[in-house]
Amino acid sequence: SALGVATKAASGDTHNLLTEDTAKTLCEWGKERLADTDVRVRQEAVRLIGAVASAHGPLALSMLLSFTLDQVLNGLERKSEKDGPVAAGMHDTEGWGNLETYVSCLKELCLVAGAHIQDAIQGGNTAAEDSLPLMSVLFSCLDHKNRFVREDSFLAIGSLSENCSVVLESRKEDCATALAKGLADNWSQVRYAAAVSAHSFLTNFGPASNWTVMLAPMCLNRYYVAEGVRLQAQRTWKDAVGEEGKTLVAQHAATFVDYYVAQSKSDNHAVREAACACISELGAKVEKSALEQHIGTLLDALWTSFHDLSWPVRDAACSACANFVKCFPDESKDKLEDLWPLWEEHLSDNIKSVREGASAAVAEVYRAYPDTVRERVEKYINDGVRAYIDQPSDSTRYSEMSSEPGPFGVIAAKKLRDNDPSI
Repeated sequence: SALGVATKAASGDTHNLLTEDTAKTLCEWGKERLADTDVRVRQEAVRLIGAVASAHGPLALSMLLSFTLDQVLNGLERKSEKDGPVAAGMHDTEGWGNLETYVSCLKELCLVAGAHIQDAIQGGNTAAEDSLPLMSVLFSCLDHKNRFVREDSFLAIGSLSENCSVVLESRKEDCATALAKGLADNWSQVRYAAAVSAHSFLTNFGPASNWTVMLAPMCLNRYYVAEGVRLQAQRTWKDAVGEEGKTLVAQHAATFVDYYVAQSKSDNHAVREAACACISELGAKVEKSALEQHIGTLLDALWTSFHDLSWPVRDAACSACANFVKCFPDESKDKLEDLWPLWEEHLSDNIKSVREGASAAVAEVYRAYPDTVRERVEKYINDGVRAYIDQPSDSTRYSEMSSEPGPFGVIAAKKLRDNDPSI
């Protein structure tokens, strides 16, 4: 398309040769197409504006920043095709017109021309309050119902943190609170955007010890199931706290415990699984004196997760409970009678990895309480071996098949199985 050609020309090796008049023309061209009915055209228009802004940042900001902010504000309220309020019942991403496109354009401007935003907003003034309209718009979007809007807004915050941190200066605490909420978002893409922005924020507004509201969510995401989120959170944690991680967690143990326990009850099974892994890590790595008053609370949370409908959560809780018993044998002894039936039940689970985890957990419990559980372990093993020996072979199903080798044995078996009414 013509937009695509223009974008490549503006962003290629010759973008430094882009004249101011051509840049103005391209900005106007892209601006007009931000409201196109075809989403592909709108996306290409955003890329074109970003390419022009990378070469002529001040010009692009003067032409587009105020316009884009106005369009975002106008689009925050959901509208129908007839420009009336929309009733409840629509999907979270429906009914917002071109709001996502304008937020994406705002993100692009912050990303490629962020260093010039201070001058564009304040016109040379130094009062940080002059940047409040931009921040008000972004904060409205950070909590928006549409996940794509939230994602781009977090990325815009990260770009401002990296390229023009003075714009955020007056609302650093609000940014930290918003990032902590984004790190706990139910959508992985939003979590990832918040994690990227958190890294930029902590790099420019550190140290991490000043922003304790972000520590627990960031720490939990190191075990999140989505690989991008997990790796970014690990990188951010390493860069932000360095070798002081254990010390920070111990100093704010109550905050971490409360957050992990709350997340173990999340609607998202991946979050519950990560919370169990984090609770296990607390027992293994954090100084015991910092956790003594929280052991009962943590074991209760793990016991609840042990009954979860999701087997990965049960698997994580199974291992975490055993780890706590190993690290705190005296404090955990009162919970043994409640936990043992669960470990024993999971030894016979139909998921192989759950059985393996339960086996390793029972081994840890045996090391912690050899005299207490020896008889139970020996009885379970002996009963299991006897049951295996006495187990009858399954000779009734498909008994009409010959046991002799034959060229069509596999095909015949498949036909019998495909037509088996009991399956």
